[in-house]
Amino acid sequence: MMRRPFAIPFGVGLLCLLAVILLPLVGTLLGIGRYTSSQLEQAVLAARSQALESTISTLADQGFQRFANTQQALADSGVYADAAAVMTRHDAPGRLALVNMLKRHPNMAAGYVGFGDGGFLYAAQLDRLADVRRQEIGAPQNAVTGIRTIEGDGDGRVDRWAFLDANGAEVVGTPWHPQDYDPRERSWFTEALGSGRPVITEPYTFAGAGGIGVTIATPLPDGSAVIGADLTLAAVSRLLVAHKVTPSSLIVVATDSGGVLARTDLQSASMRGDVVGWALAEVRALAGRGGEAATVTRSMAGTEIRLEARALAPALGRRLYLAVAAPVAELTAETGALIRRSAIVAAVAVLLALAGGAFAARQMSAPLSRIANKTDHFRRLDFSDASRVASRVSEIDRLDQAVEQMRGGLEQFGRYVPRQLVQRVIESPAGAVIGGARQPVTVLITDIAGFSQTAEAMEPEQLVERLSKYLESLGGVVMDHGGTIDKYIGDSIMAIWNAPSDDADHVGRACRAALAAAHASERLESKWTQRGRAVFRTRCGLHTGMAIVGNIGSLDRMNYTVVGAVPNVASRIEALNKVYGTQILASGQVAEAARDAFIWREVDMVVPAGMTRMLQVYEPMAARSPEAAADQALIEAFVERWRVALAAYRRGDVAVAGEAFRALAAEDPNDGPCRTFVARCEMLLKDGVPDDWDGVTVFREK
Repeated sequence: MMRRPFAIPFGVGLLCLLAVILLPLVGTLLGIGRYTSSQLEQAVLAARSQALESTISTLADQGFQRFANTQQALADSGVYADAAAVMTRHDAPGRLALVNMLKRHPNMAAGYVGFGDGGFLYAAQLDRLADVRRQEIGAPQNAVTGIRTIEGDGDGRVDRWAFLDANGAEVVGTPWHPQDYDPRERSWFTEALGSGRPVITEPYTFAGAGGIGVTIATPLPDGSAVIGADLTLAAVSRLLVAHKVTPSSLIVVATDSGGVLARTDLQSASMRGDVVGWALAEVRALAGRGGEAATVTRSMAGTEIRLEARALAPALGRRLYLAVAAPVAELTAETGALIRRSAIVAAVAVLLALAGGAFAARQMSAPLSRIANKTDHFRRLDFSDASRVASRVSEIDRLDQAVEQMRGGLEQFGRYVPRQLVQRVIESPAGAVIGGARQPVTVLITDIAGFSQTAEAMEPEQLVERLSKYLESLGGVVMDHGGTIDKYIGDSIMAIWNAPSDDADHVGRACRAALAAAHASERLESKWTQRGRAVFRTRCGLHTGMAIVGNIGSLDRMNYTVVGAVPNVASRIEALNKVYGTQILASGQVAEAARDAFIWREVDMVVPAGMTRMLQVYEPMAARSPEAAADQALIEAFVERWRVALAAYRRGDVAVAGEAFRALAAEDPNDGPCRTFVARCEMLLKDGVPDDWDGVTVFREK
């Protein structure tokens, strides 16, 4: 045995150099990343949310409580004790008090009093009402304030509007058309009387002023009336905008039931998605936990978003909550400059390391070139070059040994995977990366009917032997018809056509393969039946369409496969065989593409379990062939009679359809679709055809 030359480990010197340059840099960057990711953004969001909490709590307490105090003072003053005077006299103190409140508070949309006898006094600044509302009540041009009164009961109930100009003088307006309004039926009235203290309602849209707001209502001490004020929340929303945590952040102030008091608008593309819905869900969860603050991070539309929800101080007995959501990238923007500077330093370090590596690489170029030539031959599946590459670098020597082992492994690999696929994957520029190409493919999914029950009755060794023979038989059929076996999944086979090699007749080949697979399965079934063995009955599903074909998986382990809706639909169609008692079912796309090469029977229009769109499902009855013209004529006559019966079924004429299906079933008692539709027609005759009948069968379970 020839003695190997002394070899110096190339990696020892190179790794020491790289360690001196890169390890401090990597440690620094890791420290910065750890600090910024785990501390900074959370601290920034918490600090800003806490400051906003204090501001909003102060606004709610001072704003809402101020109105409640004013209302309480009016309630205690007795100005609404004489309801008749308030309703009829324009100079009544209670009426003037409402008008003065409107003038003092620009965010007050309206003030009103509801009496226990159903009477209602309402005051509003007309410039705060929506245009359509002012036109509806017929407000004159020079009117500034509108006073509405509702008196009486039943048919004698009277609804009037009076209008005042800037000086308080009454002006004439268009008569108001009475509306059926009773304050006693309103939540603000009932909640205030029920609690006996000032209350604040859930947010709602004002009918008169438009926009979102709340009502603060205070009952009179004797419960004879309730004073209310509609407050718009525009000021709170403006406050939120002024205190946004980041440019794209969302701030929501809500009640425990999810009613939104105020929020900022979503103007950034980075905040797409139902962020508001997520924020309200966190508010409701927070309320359920008793107000314990929570911080949650979620990826939405490709953007990492951090949300903090916390409870605010109660306002008039109603608990309020604050939710703040912001992109993590914006929260950490302050560290961006530092990270970029660190990246520059790292780049310089890498360049230095590359310079040192280049010197060592010159010492390796010749033997590596030899190894590269060998691997290039391997790429073309040419394993004739078995010569060794000698090198004083131990790693290169080990690499040459590994290449030789790879050569042997690739030769063996060709025994497991078709050589054509191996050649295509190796030669493809995308062969070593995750991803693929979008192209039309046809997918065949096979399955064994009742496999679980059959397998339970067999010994494991016997099951493996029988299943191997079955898969070998069907796999051979697939490859004989130009298909590529994507994978074996237990007792199932997934095969594709038009990949990796192009095939203009991929749909027809797949259909012929399905028919051949069914025949092969029947031959095995016949042989095993004669020997008294349990049989495997094959079911097939076919679908064709656009899909991604390429390498799927992780960087260390990939699978050349097809990804997209096509295999999923093929699997759903295959599962329908057990419903209709068929062996092969195909989608309408397959039947349309191969309509001239096969005799097709449209079985049904379905929405398979797990899908939302409707599919037409067909059964290939036979491949067209001039040698079997007589038999095909009989099949086509059967299919035509089936088509007429199916048309009657879809029209909802189940009596006619049932007779037609029964006649067909009598000719072929083993025809699964006939038995299925006979049973359906009998059920529809018994239960009646639904009013929204469209003939589509919707499956809830696979």
